[in-house]
Amino acid sequence: MMIGTTILITFLILLYSTICISDPCRFEYPGKGVIDITSLGRSDGKAAYADILPLIPSGYKYSYNPCKQFSEGSVCVNTAACQMSINEQYQYNIGEQETATWSPGNGTNIDPSITYTHDDRTFVVQLRCSTSEKAEFQVFGEDPQTRYTGRLTHKCACWNGCANATSTTTTTTTATTTTITTTAVPPSSNPCRFEYPGKGVIDLSFIGRTDEKAAYSDETTRTTSNFKYSYNPCRRFSQGADCIGVSVCQISNDNQQTFPLGIQESASWTPGSDFNSVPSINYIYKRKKVTVLLQCSPEGNNEFQAFGEDPVNNYKFQLTHKCACWNGCSNASSIIETAVRASKKSATIST
Repeated sequence: MMIGTTILITFLILLYSTICISDPCRFEYPGKGVIDITSLGRSDGKAAYADILPLIPSGYKYSYNPCKQFSEGSVCVNTAACQMSINEQYQYNIGEQETATWSPGNGTNIDPSITYTHDDRTFVVQLRCSTSEKAEFQVFGEDPQTRYTGRLTHKCACWNGCANATSTTTTTTTATTTTITTTAVPPSSNPCRFEYPGKGVIDLSFIGRTDEKAAYSDETTRTTSNFKYSYNPCRRFSQGADCIGVSVCQISNDNQQTFPLGIQESASWTPGSDFNSVPSINYIYKRKKVTVLLQCSPEGNNEFQAFGEDPVNNYKFQLTHKCACWNGCSNASSIIETAVRASKKSATIST
């Protein structure tokens, strides 16, 4: 039984590591620090680096947006990287944000990198550390076939380059002037993870499904309504004809109509107060606004409630889960403890 428990714990640790590495905006590696490229990506659905010609001339140009998806042309829809012929007749999606995986490099002659895939195509972006605030994106092209390489040079490509901010406070007395420099860590977030100074981390990576389906599907409201709702934390999903690549979807009870309510790229967080308000994650789509209240449940409850639309174009939900707690799922220990308890319970029953 101990061997089985050890294997299970090892598997869960590896699973946790894989989930962390799949965050397209932020990479944390023990002993090295954090690489956060959130600030380099545009959030208006366009590429931060558009129509870049490769260093070795070819018949193609490339577009790339770190962290957030963009669309260009008819083929590259909600993607991370796109290859387009110079005459713009041909277009290929060469990587999606949801596939992002990171490599820390070896600290000597190999830079960290982030890799994206789409079907049989692979796009590797080398991350070159620079003290400059000016970003440079270079494309080396396609070699071998369906494998593409680029390089992003920026301060945010450095370990801890954009992971915190430094504020300077000056105190003046009649005799001397003393400069006190303090390091202030600002809130950081993406659709999966929210870190807030003094509170900790809320990580929803463990809850969202990865097969483009909703973790919480066709949830009805407490009061009578003509609609039901689906939601997938952290990752986009599709349902029906109109909810394509969304985070929240409204569905008519007869399943004939679907309406997007929010997309992952619009995610914003509020930490709540220390008294009577809970944290929340918010999404938007055109004029529609969604608020998902995050109710902490140390006991491990998993419940999603839909309160419906009130006022018009405003929708409220509540997610109750251990991962909705500050630091509830921010490390592997909570999962391991659950696995160990389950194994012990199983052993007791079998005995």
